[in-house]
Amino acid sequence: MNHCKGKHFNFISHLNIRPANLTRDLETLTRLTAQLGYPTPPEQLKQRIETLQQDPKYSTWVAEYQNQIIGYVGLIQQFKWQYDGEVLVIQAFVINEKYRGQGFGKLFLKEIEKIALNKNITSITLNSGNRPERLGAHEFYKKQGFKVTSLGFKKMLH
Repeated sequence: MNHCKGKHFNFISHLNIRPANLTRDLETLTRLTAQLGYPTPPEQLKQRIETLQQDPKYSTWVAEYQNQIIGYVGLIQQFKWQYDGEVLVIQAFVINEKYRGQGFGKLFLKEIEKIALNKNITSITLNSGNRPERLGAHEFYKKQGFKVTSLGFKKMLH
């Protein structure tokens, strides 16, 4: 770590982005999903991701730093009635709380942008819960160039 004018700067040497592998990643994905605010038993999360992986438009990617998974993203490629072309939807995005504020989330989003551009997708959307603990995430997304464009609604049917 270098010090400059009293601030700490971490220089990330390498962030590896790869598709999630449930056989070896499930435990970490379960912990990160809980940090995202959705505690889920490992077997339930495994079944959920296996169901999603049956559709080629859904993908789960992990970010590794120094051979440790420090975050993951769930992506959906979809067409919308409102726009031409496909949109990449970030359905889940989390960086391990121990690594937040160090530039990892920013780098991970840049890699997600590359994934989108490689698929000729020119826009990315996401929703983030309106819970008080999500306010920091909202500011992070704004700093990364995301604009507030909608208000989401949900109705439980049972």
